[in-house]
Amino acid sequence: MKSLKQVLKEFDYGNKLFADPNTIATATDEKDKYKSWLDSKGIETEKDTDEELDALIQIARYIDEGIPLYAKNAAAFISKHGKLLKGKFPQIMDPEYGAKIDILYRGASMPIDAIVQAISKDAEYQKRIRPGGDLYEYIMANPSTWYDYIPEFRSKTSTDKVASRFGFQYWIGINYSGEATSRNKLGFLSTTTDPRTAKTFGGKQILPKMEAKRWSSIVSIPFDQVRSRAFINPQWAAHIAEYEEDEVWILGDALPVDKLWVRCPSKTNIAEDSVTLGPLIRALYWQHVDPKAFDKALRSDLTSGKGFDEKSYERLSLESPILNPRFK
Repeated sequence: MKSLKQVLKEFDYGNKLFADPNTIATATDEKDKYKSWLDSKGIETEKDTDEELDALIQIARYIDEGIPLYAKNAAAFISKHGKLLKGKFPQIMDPEYGAKIDILYRGASMPIDAIVQAISKDAEYQKRIRPGGDLYEYIMANPSTWYDYIPEFRSKTSTDKVASRFGFQYWIGINYSGEATSRNKLGFLSTTTDPRTAKTFGGKQILPKMEAKRWSSIVSIPFDQVRSRAFINPQWAAHIAEYEEDEVWILGDALPVDKLWVRCPSKTNIAEDSVTLGPLIRALYWQHVDPKAFDKALRSDLTSGKGFDEKSYERLSLESPILNPRFK
């Protein structure tokens, strides 16, 4: 079998591309699944060349196993030959073969500072957390319990139909226009046509993200801005791996972004007084809340016909990130 360096010099793919079901048995465990794809497309099988086998191993094993070495090798191969193969074999290399794509999604993480900055620039969201806004008024009307139940409140009042696809109360939509840069340096970024898949990846490994001062997020990418560097047909990719993730690869390490979703800090078993998360929670909810006005609302909430509940006030005021912030 030739090395990848040899493959990159000259790629011999015969008359078809990856048309040998026996090759899949070497590259992944999905031989029967792949054979069904060939049959459904009416593609006659053809023995793959050594170059094809080597290339498919890199692509299939990354999609199936996520190993960085395979990703780098696959990216080098597609960077060299992808444009040619995309034109000749669109059912394999063209993401839009069989279905038009408008938006791609990527779930990963962003620096908390960058998320805070994005929130501050979103005029629509700022209106919601300023006096008179629904989130602001909810906090002031529920000073004892607002943090625990604000996700449910958001889900009941939001009219954002796109946000609902991400789990609604657990993902907060922020208007954002910019660029998202990855740290993986693999040569391409993996995206998906399915926001539910992005949600799954965006919600993973919360604690390691916090240790790196990052937080779970999802971004949406306008496909027309990345079409020229987009490869892998998601329908084909679904037949070479165990799980179907509607995957599309974008060459490079940066993506144009037109919207951002932030994982709601509540309901993650992460304390709201976290030094790392504190600034994010403040930016999302109470940056415009006057602590004195909140204190007054809390005292009023704890006063009934039986009098003022001093014990509950001491506990809640100590726990409150508004009255007792534990971060700068």
